[in-house]
Amino acid sequence: MSLFSPATKHTPYNLQRRLLVILLGALTMVCVLIGLLYNAGMRQTLMAQLNEQLSQAANRAAAYSTPKNSPDDLFAPGQASGTLNVRFVDGKLTFGAWLDERTGERITITDADIDPLLSLEVNSRPVIRKLSIGDYVLVARPDQAPEAS
Repeated sequence: MSLFSPATKHTPYNLQRRLLVILLGALTMVCVLIGLLYNAGMRQTLMAQLNEQLSQAANRAAAYSTPKNSPDDLFAPGQASGTLNVRFVDGKLTFGAWLDERTGERITITDADIDPLLSLEVNSRPVIRKLSIGDYVLVARPDQAPEAS
């Protein structure tokens, strides 16, 4: 035996430990990869559902606000609590409120929320904006009220 060679014994237990560590490491990597892929897929699915529900709610509000139902009433029956509805005419706010999540009461939006809402493009994709009442996913729709002849 040399002075410079390590005196390690290769017992079956050392080999078993190494194999177990390699197996657990590979299993951990596979589980992490599956978790990341599942998370990405689920996020995509849920965002698509949210955008579809938002689009339907916006269309209901636009269709409901006709002269027959009072043009300043954008809250169609069945709108969920937390819903935000706003109407702008020629760049000026004519109506803006949201339904309180706890009480269901209509609460008027603040002046600080007008600029982020005015920056929305009509019929564009949903966007996330930070408002005084929290982060909202927003979409703008044109008024569907019939033109006065």
